[in-house]
Amino acid sequence: MRNADLQQMKIKVSMADMQWGRGGDTLTTSGLGSCVGIVIYSLTHQYACLIHAMLPSSAMAREGQHVNEAKYTDTALQKAFAGFEGRRIPMASLEAKLAGGARMFQFQTDHLHIGKRNVEAAKEMLAGRSVPLKAEETGGHIGRTIEFDVATGALRIKPTGGEPTII
Repeated sequence: MRNADLQQMKIKVSMADMQWGRGGDTLTTSGLGSCVGIVIYSLTHQYACLIHAMLPSSAMAREGQHVNEAKYTDTALQKAFAGFEGRRIPMASLEAKLAGGARMFQFQTDHLHIGKRNVEAAKEMLAGRSVPLKAEETGGHIGRTIEFDVATGALRIKPTGGEPTII
């Protein structure tokens, strides 16, 4: 809950989850291995959405299963775009950043490389809505924790066992 002076909040995004932030909020998620962290934001309107997607396509869901939209890159992005439209934030003001999508196991073939497929699905959907991808740190073989500052658009990435970077 915010008080009248719009205090800053640190908003945790779990795996297969998406959350919204505004103003001086920080959106954060950890455990990005093959999962992809997708930040869509409008600096002009001081609004952002952070998605922690596990799989590239909702077509991977078992038939008849309830679909957690945030679990899948395609449905999570559709929901985020609808959320921006519902908040009357113009699509033309949106930008995006990506992190994660690692190949966590050396034996994975390209077909089984979920991380790469997550990143490709995100890029395809962003391009389909003309949302520019401003920066990314994807791939590799390490996990990541990320924090997004809604006010500045800075994405801080802390790789497992490494030094943080800001994109």
